[in-house]
Amino acid sequence: MPASFCRRQVTNPGKATMIAEVWRVRLMAIKTTGWSPTAHLDSDAAMLAYLEAVFEDGDPALIAAALADVAQVRSSVGADVRD
Repeated sequence: MPASFCRRQVTNPGKATMIAEVWRVRLMAIKTTGWSPTAHLDSDAAMLAYLEAVFEDGDPALIAAALADVAQVRSSVGADVRD
């Protein structure tokens, strides 16, 4: 890109702002992936630490979700043992 391109006087500020916004969105797009705490609850110690942290917080909804996470992990571990 020639240096003169960068130094041009903006004749249509609205268009320049729109172009800048389009490039900002393209360059700043964030890709996220799903995350589940159950993938990290691979031992009794990890489950205990998770539950202790949640109970320390004291949020009933968070406690219910954490208990469900631990139950899910423990039931899948039990299924592996039975097979």
